[in-house]
Amino acid sequence: PNASLEPHPRLYGMVIGDCKPHTELGTDPNTIAKNSLSDRKAHRIMPSTYINLGLRVFFGTIAGALKIPPFVVGAWMKGIEVPTYNLDAAVQLGAPLLRHVSGDGSSGSGVTKDQFVDVTITTKDGVKLHAVVDAGLRRKKGKRPIVFVHGFPELWVSWHEQLEHFAAAGHPVIAMDMRGYGMSDQPKGIENYHVTDHLVEDIRAVVAYATTELGGGKAKPLLCAHDWGAGICWPYVCQQSTVANQEVSGYASLAIPPTAAFVENMSLRQVWASLYMIFFNMPWLPEKIFLAGNAWLVAAIMKDCKRAKLPQWLVNTYRANVLQPGAMEAQFNYYRSSIQNGPKPNEDDYGTKKKPLPLPTLIIRGMDDSALGDDIFKCLDKYLEDNKLVELEDCSHWIQADCPNEVNREIEVFLGKLA
Repeated sequence: PNASLEPHPRLYGMVIGDCKPHTELGTDPNTIAKNSLSDRKAHRIMPSTYINLGLRVFFGTIAGALKIPPFVVGAWMKGIEVPTYNLDAAVQLGAPLLRHVSGDGSSGSGVTKDQFVDVTITTKDGVKLHAVVDAGLRRKKGKRPIVFVHGFPELWVSWHEQLEHFAAAGHPVIAMDMRGYGMSDQPKGIENYHVTDHLVEDIRAVVAYATTELGGGKAKPLLCAHDWGAGICWPYVCQQSTVANQEVSGYASLAIPPTAAFVENMSLRQVWASLYMIFFNMPWLPEKIFLAGNAWLVAAIMKDCKRAKLPQWLVNTYRANVLQPGAMEAQFNYYRSSIQNGPKPNEDDYGTKKKPLPLPTLIIRGMDDSALGDDIFKCLDKYLEDNKLVELEDCSHWIQADCPNEVNREIEVFLGKLA
């Protein structure tokens, strides 16, 4: 009785929005039937969709059961202490966070509020990215700009020790929040997290900003990235257009080898280590687990270092990041997009055995990285023409947290090579 009695517009020879007369559409019964069938197909969920969802849930559940409980037990056995999270505390995700950091990079009070500022960079597809940049008070002529890109589940502030170190040395520095993180936009849908269609273009936008606004349009920046940031920056630096236009002077990757090396060196040991990605690919459950207890699991993951003792303010900043509405889903969409809609290899790109990357590169890895094993770092010279591999002892996946001084030193040496 509550159903609308208004006839379908097609019955009266009209198409909503176009307002075409009936005579344009014709009255051929076959045409009308074909249009009706198309309408039904457009709104029908194909059986393959249910199969795909079922497989994601099935394998994701197994992967989660194999990886999450052992990590939680391991964290407890290691004595990892997760700090109290105050829901009523004001959330700060921008440049003022650096007031927690002293001039030597350790926790304390030293970096003044006017030494770093927040900026917004608009990407090719209209997404607004947040970044923190030095205010220019300590820059020295001839110093190359440096772009820093974080990983999961971090933020720009994971580079705080490098930001202060290199800003104090006179370099223009910028650390971005990737889309879905911190104060950057969180576009909906996994299609907006496709590596080559969107994420690579985000890097390009920030590099262009660093070149024009920090380098005066002349000095090409050094690109430094960790974890997921590094995984995105490899396709970026390997693109034919990036190399041809000499968009960056060099690339320092923390924890991640070139994409082709990762794929071709894949082993059973690495498959086991990467099993958590299958769990992240299933719908909604990863969000529920990671956000439980005010993102307790995120805090435990970030505190799972070998040397570093992350301060409470930093750990709770990472928790505040994922606790934003929609943020955790956006960050898992990186994994979901890469698995469900991974980019296809492009023969024009570099970083393969057939076409090694000519760009100077630096790879730094932790020898105690539980997420990425030795196997995927084999034969790097076959993919990279000018590379240096640095392996740090007693260092976890969180390299710039565990070994900030070593990272700074290696980047300094690398910069000297590029001069």
